[in-house]
Amino acid sequence: MASFLRYAILFQIIWLLASPALSQVRPEILELANSVETVAITSISYGGANMGLKALKDSVAIALAQSATVKELMALTDHPAPTVRTTALFALLSHPEKDSLELQELVPRHFHDTAGVQIEIWGEYKDNWTARAGDVFLYTIGGYTNRLFWEEDGFALTEARQRWLDSVFLCSLTSFEDLKEHLLWRWEPRAGMYPCIRQLTESGQSSFASAFLAKYQNKADIELITAHLPAVDGKWGNRAWMPFLFFRHPRMFEFLEDNLGKGWRNAQYQDRVAKYKDRQAAVLLDSLYARILQLDEGGQFRPVASLGRAIEGNYDSVYAALCLKILAGHSNNPNLRVPENLWLTHADTLYRLSLAWKDGGRAERERSARMLPEIIRYLETHNRDRLTAEIVSRIRPALDMRYYVEHPAEKNATMKAYQYIYQTRSPDFVDPLIDILKREPLAKNRFFIAKLLHEYGDPAIDDRLKRLFRESPELAPGIRAAEEGGGFFKNLTYHADRK
Repeated sequence: MASFLRYAILFQIIWLLASPALSQVRPEILELANSVETVAITSISYGGANMGLKALKDSVAIALAQSATVKELMALTDHPAPTVRTTALFALLSHPEKDSLELQELVPRHFHDTAGVQIEIWGEYKDNWTARAGDVFLYTIGGYTNRLFWEEDGFALTEARQRWLDSVFLCSLTSFEDLKEHLLWRWEPRAGMYPCIRQLTESGQSSFASAFLAKYQNKADIELITAHLPAVDGKWGNRAWMPFLFFRHPRMFEFLEDNLGKGWRNAQYQDRVAKYKDRQAAVLLDSLYARILQLDEGGQFRPVASLGRAIEGNYDSVYAALCLKILAGHSNNPNLRVPENLWLTHADTLYRLSLAWKDGGRAERERSARMLPEIIRYLETHNRDRLTAEIVSRIRPALDMRYYVEHPAEKNATMKAYQYIYQTRSPDFVDPLIDILKREPLAKNRFFIAKLLHEYGDPAIDDRLKRLFRESPELAPGIRAAEEGGGFFKNLTYHADRK
């Protein structure tokens, strides 16, 4: 232990000698800094509103923040102890002058600061989080994170300072290459940075350089990009297909074709192919689907579901035949949805499928129920004689409209069917509604149906209702049922009147 302490003291002396800035820190401030053992932060609230500002909570750290000058705090970000470096950072972020301190210049000095630091985060509950010190600088100042706690840290660089830091971070080799992914989505390529990004890609040392290079969409870079795809532990995972999101070119597509065997299971690969929206892409996706049928062990939902989503999200009529093949062949997959534009070219087929699914398994019934608006539009144009029966068949008796967690699609279909009846007031629905009322076991639903029929404004219908309740008093809803059914009716009419 004594030997370890001697080495620790020697290391600190060497660090202090190597940092001229630290030599300018007053001895009493340095002594106070050396006493900091805990990085504890909490969010400051003003008038009960959380402003996102992170404040030091440890008493020694607070004393340091109050006693040290800005210049000394800046110097302490180079202290040999990661706990002190991080504490100094939070002290600066809480300083009234923080916006004028050029804090972005601190970040590059910590591009390789991988020392671990434990942070106590105090909110409603205490939480402990271990990070690398350089991460904290990149999170708080650079904003390179998707962690909500750090995104709402109450500090943001000006646009000019952020652009400068982005350029330095992107063009440097760091120990935090994974954080460049967060920069990737918002960064717009600039001509002046092209040489450094191309050089980084050529070096093969930067995990995401090829994705940034792809944003320039320079066809002369295609071979370089595909030779240095983002690495994912030696496997072709999601990151490997990032460049293809930003650069679609026939040569890039050829690479996707040649690597079907590596990407067919991957949702991002499937999406990148589907984005081409042409006959070649349709052929490649057909081959991909055939591979799923041949190699997907156990018929797992995942590969075919991600393929379905890729087609839905990039739908083009060129994918219609494959889309129908997937829907018909995997109708029990709850993750498959029907692209809305597929109705424009294959309405007859989709309607027939909806009829088959209506009495199928749960996934099929729910998909058919979600299709009701398109089914109504189809029948209004092509088969009005069938429309009334279809609407009535979608009304599910005994469905408690307040509790629909187990059957959301059936609930929505029932709501849409009732909305259509309310909007059209067609006399064709009167007899079916009275028949449903007679079979409905829930009193609040019986009140709702009676209220809907009353809205027709036809004395003859009101007389039928009076006679029905007089002859079958057990069907008459009570006061409580009227209150609940009336609330449901008010909600339905509110949405129906807005359409």
